[in-house]
Amino acid sequence: MMFIHIVPFACHLFLVYL
Repeated sequence: MMFIHIVPFACHLFLVYL
């Protein structure tokens, strides 16, 4: 279940890039 780990990870990256 990589998606479960990527979902929050991508969200964090999005906030960092913002």
